[in-house]
Amino acid sequence: MYCFCCIATLSDCNKVKCVQHEVAYLPFTEGDRSIIPYTGNEILIFKDTIGDSIIFEKGLKTISSKVEYEYSDHEAEEHNYCRGDYITSENDEIDFYSKIGSGYLQILLFNGAYFKNPKSVKLILFNFQPGDDVSLRFDADFMFSNDTLFNKPNNLDSITGFHHQIIIGSKTFTNVYELYGYNHVSDSNEWYKTAFYSLIDGLVGLRTNSGRLLYLDRKM
Repeated sequence: MYCFCCIATLSDCNKVKCVQHEVAYLPFTEGDRSIIPYTGNEILIFKDTIGDSIIFEKGLKTISSKVEYEYSDHEAEEHNYCRGDYITSENDEIDFYSKIGSGYLQILLFNGAYFKNPKSVKLILFNFQPGDDVSLRFDADFMFSNDTLFNKPNNLDSITGFHHQIIIGSKTFTNVYELYGYNHVSDSNEWYKTAFYSLIDGLVGLRTNSGRLLYLDRKM
């Protein structure tokens, strides 16, 4: 019994305790959150140029957090299986789903901070699919700060204009970014290459590469 205790004690002594510290906590400010002008309680009604409607039900707004560790799972093996210090950052997300079919609208605020690149980068991601046709989907992401969008370096998505006032379909909108989204479905004949995003009303329109238009008719 005595020998067993000695062995157990020595084994415990040889273990290296994993000491971890949260080196940064990165929440979004109210100014950051204002770039998504939805409460999650809206109903969005879009119309196309031939009068067809797409209705998106009340949305779901969520705030979550992610953790970025100093070491990957593989690198942790060399550090006594300890993943080291960590950065906690916030994600804000809004999701709307179409009343009929599999259409959806998702906008995500992502706070990217990495140990290998410690400078925090705030990203806004747009993902819009008007219906069952995946090839029409608009998918793009940009950098932002408070109420201003920026292009990401070396990114195929791009900001092609900003309109203090613009008519889309039969509606007038203010403070609207015109956004180009690179299409990954290269064999598609028609896809939503342009989105119009208002800092006041959110997503207000999309235009395909052939000019077909979808615009926000009502937000309730």
